[in-house]
Amino acid sequence: MRSTCGDEQGVRVEADLTSVYLAVMLDKMGAMMILPLLPYIATQMSGSAFAVGLMQSLYSLMQVFGTMVLGALSDGLGKRRILLVSLFSSSIFLLACGLAASLSQLLFFRACHGFFSGTVCICQAIVADVTGPEERVGKMALIMAAYGVGVVLGPGIAGFVAPFGMLAVCATAAACTLINFLLAVRQLPQDGMKEQEAEEDGAQAAAQSTVAVWKRLLHVLLADPVLGAVCCISLLQEFAMGIYMGVSPLLFKDVYGITASQLGIIFCVAGTSMIVFQGFVVSRFVRIVGKPASILCGCTLRLLLYSCLAAFSQPLLPVLSAVCVVAGGALVDPCAASLTSDRAPKGLSGVFMGAYQSAASVGAFLGPVTGGLLYGFSKAFPYEVASVACLACLPVVQLLWMRARSKDRHGPSTSAQTAATSDALLDKDCQADEDFVNLQEASPSLSRAMTRLRSVADLRADMFQLPLPTSQRADRSLRHMDRIVEDSSEQLQLKDRSRTEAFSQQRSRRALSSGLEKEILRRYSVDALERQGNAVCHSDGSLKALLVKWSQFHDGRDFSEFLMDSSKQLIGAAWIHLLNLLFAQKMEKHYEEAGGDECDWYWINIVVDCTLGVACTYVLLQLSTRIILATVPDQAPDFKTGEYRVNGGIDAAKYIKQLAVWLVVVSSMKVGMVVFMAVFHTLLLAVARMTLAPFASSPNLKLLVAMIATPFCMNALQFWVTDNFIKKQGDPAEVDDDDIEMDERGGRTKIDHGDL
Repeated sequence: MRSTCGDEQGVRVEADLTSVYLAVMLDKMGAMMILPLLPYIATQMSGSAFAVGLMQSLYSLMQVFGTMVLGALSDGLGKRRILLVSLFSSSIFLLACGLAASLSQLLFFRACHGFFSGTVCICQAIVADVTGPEERVGKMALIMAAYGVGVVLGPGIAGFVAPFGMLAVCATAAACTLINFLLAVRQLPQDGMKEQEAEEDGAQAAAQSTVAVWKRLLHVLLADPVLGAVCCISLLQEFAMGIYMGVSPLLFKDVYGITASQLGIIFCVAGTSMIVFQGFVVSRFVRIVGKPASILCGCTLRLLLYSCLAAFSQPLLPVLSAVCVVAGGALVDPCAASLTSDRAPKGLSGVFMGAYQSAASVGAFLGPVTGGLLYGFSKAFPYEVASVACLACLPVVQLLWMRARSKDRHGPSTSAQTAATSDALLDKDCQADEDFVNLQEASPSLSRAMTRLRSVADLRADMFQLPLPTSQRADRSLRHMDRIVEDSSEQLQLKDRSRTEAFSQQRSRRALSSGLEKEILRRYSVDALERQGNAVCHSDGSLKALLVKWSQFHDGRDFSEFLMDSSKQLIGAAWIHLLNLLFAQKMEKHYEEAGGDECDWYWINIVVDCTLGVACTYVLLQLSTRIILATVPDQAPDFKTGEYRVNGGIDAAKYIKQLAVWLVVVSSMKVGMVVFMAVFHTLLLAVARMTLAPFASSPNLKLLVAMIATPFCMNALQFWVTDNFIKKQGDPAEVDDDDIEMDERGGRTKIDHGDL
């Protein structure tokens, strides 16, 4: 009897999900009917490439607000009710697009349609509510398969109706969406909660549907690296996809001579590929390699595609590009949506899916308008930027992969294992107590160092109650404490001296050999970091400048903290170097009538970035710190620049958060400097020509000066100055000259450089 009830419930769930898939398919089919025709219609209305991109961007911008508002309301008012309102409103504004008499009216109605088109996130939230974690990826993939069916049928139907005019296409699309609304009224499942639970959750969501909900959401996104990484991937992928969707119709028309009907056929082929991938490939592939690896494969596939579009112009490339785009999306989107729903708290799945979809919509908003602007510079420029966006996803995916592997390695322990671990830790505590008392009697200076580590020992009795990363850090700190106890005891026994004589001789030896120790530490640190950094900046003086500064002017940072600060600058400099090469090439082509070559523009980029850009970077870093402090004050310590330690150890999460902020800051700085160079390009070119004029007769010498010598000197100065505000601020901890402190992180005697 129980099995029969379970089978009936399973059949009912499948029937409910079928209606959800149908809603996604019909809604997307109505939207896709007019999408291939919009660039051609905008061109007929005297619209430029920027207007075409703006039309797509407005749609996505309103989708950002729509998904956020609809996602939050769906948790309080019910997902079914909000979905019905969205479908009915979409049908109205689709019909209005066909009645538009000007480009401005078309933009307005397209934006209104975008606000009510965020139904996919609501359908994903419905699926997340009625499915378990094991089958969730497959069901999410079926949503994307239904999405693909709409992509196939929409352009195909539009191809048959297009000869009758734009109004006929929009009316047909509105009719499909209206049919979708009527079917949803009849078949869409009720929200899967009991009446009392629905009232409680609705009251809670209504109370939280203000700014507090989004503050909590932002807090969770910053606290959970997985959610933040997924949203970052979604934003970057949709940004690249927006560039592709915004300018590809123009590229296919200008380069390949593809018409609107042929473009509809390409979309049909792409949609068919999406159905095949989502329905038959994705779920099996994810079971074999896992979600992070699937996302990595999808990002890599799209990266290769955009690079090919930028470099080649082969006849089959339009069709192949459409297939690869949907194949990459088939691997990325369901896995990212599943990871988001897995991490969402109970009762806030709609908010989190809305946030995930909003991140995608932000990228989809920025992509088309960026592509339209860049298309005016060069037909390949938009795809180069899309390739860079996909490339930026790879380290974020690596973070997800590392998290997943760590979770697999350190799964949840059983109660027996927890009890055994707790007993073993308590036994070690007893032994540590005895060693600690003996050490206190042996050396007052070492006991003070041990007191700081001893604060971690209080965590061990309750370790089974702590999260896994905290337990691991505590256990590592305590093992380090035990080693210090053993080493210190052996040292005192081997010397066989009284406590007073041992301490006195250690202090005397330190005073006699202070100069030698300083030189050894300096050379060791410099050589070690030079070996590590030589592969990164073999021709650049930036790292050596930082090494000289750190070794000559000790500011309280140890080697690991200095390495963290330097790596942020190196990663940011590598990113800016790529942008400098890109912008130098594009500016040389765009301002060809003004004269100047790529060497001139690269020299201008370097000089502007290392002078005015440093001041701009400082202002942006301070501004971002204030914004984070005002928005999420409880997360502010994680973003305090230069502070990476938690309980005496380096916290990778802190470093990643600060690195992300730093990359955003330097990227924003670069955007501002590009605008500055565009405004004052005549004056800057005159200065560059005057400076490089002595080397104009020898192209190789000019290349050496502009591309090697100038960056060598300017970056060294830039790194030196930037290090002053990127490192940890405040006075370093003072060290008593009469005490010998044990370095909590390195396990060696810490030399007071202020007295040397």
